[in-house]
Amino acid sequence: MTFDAGCFVCLQLLKPINILAMPCGHVMCEECYHKMYNENSDEKVCGKCRVPFTYVTKLYFDQSTEIVIEGGLQSDIKNEEEIIKKDSEIRKLSKVIQESKIEINALRSRIEELEKEKEIFLDIEEQFGAYISSIDLPEEERISLLRELIFSFYQVKKDIKKENKIIINKRMTFNFTCYVCLDQMNPNNMMAISCGHVMCGSCYDTMFLQRGEEKICGLCRHRFGSGLKLFLDNSASRVNETFLSNNKNDDDYNLRVIERLENDLKMEKCVVESLHFELKEKQLEIIEQKTIALALQREIEDNHEKINKLTKKLSEIENKPLTKNMINDPEYVWLFNLLNNSNEEKIKYTHKHEQDLKKNETKVNNKLNADKNKFHEIFKRIIKRKR
Repeated sequence: MTFDAGCFVCLQLLKPINILAMPCGHVMCEECYHKMYNENSDEKVCGKCRVPFTYVTKLYFDQSTEIVIEGGLQSDIKNEEEIIKKDSEIRKLSKVIQESKIEINALRSRIEELEKEKEIFLDIEEQFGAYISSIDLPEEERISLLRELIFSFYQVKKDIKKENKIIINKRMTFNFTCYVCLDQMNPNNMMAISCGHVMCGSCYDTMFLQRGEEKICGLCRHRFGSGLKLFLDNSASRVNETFLSNNKNDDDYNLRVIERLENDLKMEKCVVESLHFELKEKQLEIIEQKTIALALQREIEDNHEKINKLTKKLSEIENKPLTKNMINDPEYVWLFNLLNNSNEEKIKYTHKHEQDLKKNETKVNNKLNADKNKFHEIFKRIIKRKR
């Protein structure tokens, strides 16, 4: 964005402050203009296009546009970099999400298979039990016969799964044949032609490179320029083999897992029930504490009312003279004695009374807060168990 126009006379770069423009449109520096032309001369001709002129205009280059453009370009570059980073992060996250979805679907399908196997096992067990109960045999022989039947059933099931694995592996093996020599092609020695047909590398070399035959496909008679070497990716078959080998198809293991899950569920139910019982007990304790707190609050309010009444009576005694009724009244006698006491004793008594009230309030509040915390802990434990 730098200014790089040059003067056509001295061929130097023009400074943004020292530029003169002629009516024809050409530009020159102010120093060359003063050297070439006199100010008093009427006839002036452009040294570039020979067009006459009578006046020139001084130009000023605005540098603010340059700063604005540079700042805009820098902000655009930063925005593009941020967008690229965000796109890469989004792609990584989308890959992780896709992989997790695949794993979840595989686990769901496996759970469905186990549930179906469990149902089949229970049905077969019932059928075997009904069949054995119909036979007149002692209980020990019946149990042994039932075990033998279940064992033979699982053996047949394992044999079927082995055969299915062999069939899948056969389907996944590479079995392409070359249309020239009719031999099975090596996965790392194949040549593809532009028409889409494939042949082995040895036949391609002997036919087109050594003999120099015309490059025409032997199947569709399509002319081509050069072949493309292919490589078979065995990663998919390896992944499938590892998955099949790592997948625990042992039915005894699956049954043990199901039994363990059932036991865990029973334990979870017991724990949840005990926690619910504890919750109810804590709720009752909180209600009791709240009732105690309300009773104490009422007592405090009553004491405040009594104090206000006593202060009023004290003011009356100080202002009015004593009568016989007032001398016989025990409350007035107590107030009279209180007035005779020193101010320090009065302050001590009131201060002690206020401290006792505050202690009771703090005890009640602390107990309520402790019960609330226990209640929240129990509630969190229940939520974790449910999750």
